[in-house]
Amino acid sequence: MLKVASDFALALTVTLGVLLIWRLNDQITYILWLFALPPAAFFTFGTRRASVALGLLLIALLLSPFVSPAAMSPETFSLSYFVRVIAAFFTLSLFSALGEYSRAHTQRTLVALTREMEQCACTDPLTGLLNRRGIYDRLNEERARATRSGSTFSVILCDVDHFKNVNDCFGHQCGDHVLHQLAEHFRRSVRGQDVVCRWGGEEFLFILPETDEQGALNLAEKLRSTVEQTPVNYHGMPIDITLSLGVQECTLTESPEFHIRVADQKLYIAKEHGRNKVVSGNIEELMPQELIA
Repeated sequence: MLKVASDFALALTVTLGVLLIWRLNDQITYILWLFALPPAAFFTFGTRRASVALGLLLIALLLSPFVSPAAMSPETFSLSYFVRVIAAFFTLSLFSALGEYSRAHTQRTLVALTREMEQCACTDPLTGLLNRRGIYDRLNEERARATRSGSTFSVILCDVDHFKNVNDCFGHQCGDHVLHQLAEHFRRSVRGQDVVCRWGGEEFLFILPETDEQGALNLAEKLRSTVEQTPVNYHGMPIDITLSLGVQECTLTESPEFHIRVADQKLYIAKEHGRNKVVSGNIEELMPQELIA
């Protein structure tokens, strides 16, 4: 409907311009209204559509001496006046086009910068993964998608064991290198639709669409085993790393925040029982009732 209204307004603009050109030498005040059309057309219809409309008007202006009744009489037609009108109309149209192009370019740049800033605000600068701020939007999107499709999804909360020892023994640059390498490994290990997030510090969160707890458990065990068997290389020095992971299948009756909290409790159990473990299953059977949030 808006497109139809815009086309109708553009057609009226061209029609009005043709009528003004038709009365070119009848009264000078008629042609003055013609100069209001270029800036209004570019502002209203954009560069491409306004250029077409004003191009048609320029052609009509060039043809006006041959078809306009006011130009048929030598007494009313002035060639110098006609040339000045064409030059003024073309110049005004050109500057209006440049102004509209500049405005549109600035707007596109601002939109791109806004998107870039939003992405930076939701991205962890060290690993390039989503940060905690960005993950909640993805969790809510996944919950809405699962509600529509009637499917399920799972989350895995992962923590690097004894990460403080890495920083203390080898320095924070080594710790950053370990986190970056783990993030790359996690990205390569998951499916395209899965989401990996740096949850905070040395913790990572996985969102696994269309995955039940058993599928999430299989992935968690694969990650744990692979990391354990593959030391991180830091300037030729192997750094042994292990992971503790908590797995939780998300139901639609509870919020994503609740399921992350449960996954965190399972992660706590894994650490309490020696680390380098994956914990899943019913939290009520794994923890004392008073510790369950």
